[in-house]
Amino acid sequence: MKKIVILVIGIIFLGSLGVLFAHQCCEKKKSEKDKKCDYAILGNKVICPVTGEKFTITKDSERAEYKGKIYFFCCPGCKPKFEANPGKYIEKIPTQHKH
Repeated sequence: MKKIVILVIGIIFLGSLGVLFAHQCCEKKKSEKDKKCDYAILGNKVICPVTGEKFTITKDSERAEYKGKIYFFCCPGCKPKFEANPGKYIEKIPTQHKH
């Protein structure tokens, strides 16, 4: 019984840390770039529309909004390429990878 209680407390503690980290990430993004809070997607795997590389979204991932959808990039160099000609890259993205 003690092991179960300790396990539950550990899970609650780790979950609390995750929420705290996500909140701090959200606040940082809001203050830096005035972005909407989207911490729920941290850790998701997506495909960069420019390189076609699969990568994991982090708090530092570059992002751009186009026609109401958010697109994430594997590196800072991809964002300006996308913004210069989004249509070129969006045509290549499978529907399920748009955010």
